Amino acid sequence: MCKRRKKVILVIGIVFTIMVIGIVGVVLLDRQKEEPRIKELRVELGGKLTNNIKDYLGNKDFRYDEYELSNSEYKDEVGKYSYIVSKKKRSVLDKVLKKKTIYYGNIYVVDTVSPVLEVKDIEIKQGEEISLNSFVESCTDLSECSISSPDVSKLIEMQSKVGEYDLNIVGADKYGNTVQKKVHLKVNEVPKVEVKKEVSSVSKGNGIAVLNYHFTISDEEKSSCSPSSICMNENLFDEHLKYIKENGFYTATLKELEDYLDGYIDLPKKSVVITIDDGWFVSRAIERLEKYDLHGVLFLIGSLAPVTDYASKNLEIASHTWNLHGAYGSLVNASFDTIIEDLSQSKSSLNGTPYFCYPFYQYDNHVIEALKQTGFTMAFAGGGVKARRGVDKYKVPRIVVGGNDSVATLASYIN
Repeated sequence: MCKRRKKVILVIGIVFTIMVIGIVGVVLLDRQKEEPRIKELRVELGGKLTNNIKDYLGNKDFRYDEYELSNSEYKDEVGKYSYIVSKKKRSVLDKVLKKKTIYYGNIYVVDTVSPVLEVKDIEIKQGEEISLNSFVESCTDLSECSISSPDVSKLIEMQSKVGEYDLNIVGADKYGNTVQKKVHLKVNEVPKVEVKKEVSSVSKGNGIAVLNYHFTISDEEKSSCSPSSICMNENLFDEHLKYIKENGFYTATLKELEDYLDGYIDLPKKSVVITIDDGWFVSRAIERLEKYDLHGVLFLIGSLAPVTDYASKNLEIASHTWNLHGAYGSLVNASFDTIIEDLSQSKSSLNGTPYFCYPFYQYDNHVIEALKQTGFTMAFAGGGVKARRGVDKYKVPRIVVGGNDSVATLASYIN
């Protein structure tokens, strides 16, 4: 009985040993098989990926049919995405361990292609306003295209001077790819042709009243409007405009005023320019200008609100600085570079207006020089007299209209 038991134990041991050797052998043979080498893929934006497993593995003469692409996060957007390659059939060891053999890889979607930029040369008349986009026929890219120029600060000045200029236009996408093209700008002199609006016109000596209003308020806004000396009730402002309309006054634009001062044109004998400073309490003034179909000018502090808040066919908008209308003296006491930066930002926000109004009627030589360097051609102060030919166009006087000035007082200003 004991011998028989020993034989059974011996047989079991031999069988177990054979099984262990077999399993180890299978495992070793399986491990000797070549492992897949997962690729790090780079794809240009807009490129395509296939489902062919060979595109994802770097092995040569490999058993590709044993593997498959089981998952991919790939999107046609710049970024990093992962993908998974898995083995179709599990090995003996994987089955024993109840494990699935998978491999991870990365896909990098990149944009290294510069935009395609098509440009054209331009010829304009002196003083005509253009933007960088005027030179661009098209700018296309896989993602987006924006236009800029290292010469943008000079463009405004170029428009005001007769001559020929070269500019560099840069097209760029959001991933830093750029392309640069050179364009040519020719600025021609405007012939001095006198255009008479009426037989009866303003003579050289009489000049034109440039009226300076500020705040048009309702009764409810009276307590919040300061200083009260420049706060005019909406009903009184209405009476002023009604007088101007019913007495046949022509309300000129700033361009017409500039051309009149330069001697290019005459204006009707009854002409006036209506200006409004700052940008506060403007809505009621706009309503009245539209009511009587009169033309007005808003000298806007650019940082107050976007120019679209004041859109009206009866209102043109010019500069009153971007953000240098703070305390008294903010403009004249600022550094030259600060003034240049402020004026450039204001001008850009107002589609390149060449007209400016001094805060608190303050100016000096370095402010005037900054205006010239940034392309402004006419600037307004106070003074209480009419604007006449021969006046320094950077010191054009205006007549300040007080908040309580009657219609009779208005009549004395403009007649």
